[in-house]
Amino acid sequence: MFKAVVLACHLSNPDNCTQLSDTNYIHETFQECALRAEVIRDQLSSVLTGFVGVGWKCVKKPNQKGVEL
Repeated sequence: MFKAVVLACHLSNPDNCTQLSDTNYIHETFQECALRAEVIRDQLSSVLTGFVGVGWKCVKKPNQKGVEL
């Protein structure tokens, strides 16, 4: 399971950044997660005026002992 995470920064103030992510580990494969991250990145300017996606990653869900699966 993977969670999509996108880093967005403001165009006029690149030090003003925020992290956006899915609320849960909902993607079964890395490919599904990567597609979702790209969708978030591409659509975020319509939600956060002046922000642009500068990067994304897919985080693996840790197992019960805190080790990534």
